[in-house]
Amino acid sequence: TGNDDGDFDANRSSGSAYESELRVRGADGNYRWFLARHNPLHDDKGQVKRWYVGLTDIDERKRAEEKLQQEN
Repeated sequence: TGNDDGDFDANRSSGSAYESELRVRGADGNYRWFLARHNPLHDDKGQVKRWYVGLTDIDERKRAEEKLQQEN
């Protein structure tokens, strides 16, 4: 999961759905991890009309992964 800038540009220009992981700072100043799912809406000619993005909070999972890596 997660994309570098090249993957992002390629997916966006091709109109393919994709996922990325990102950290977002909240109003309280704390950062949390989110999984962003990017889904295009195409018109009848196959052109992207708009993008829909859904975010899922994955902060607890990322923290558990980081802890496991540190223990190993």
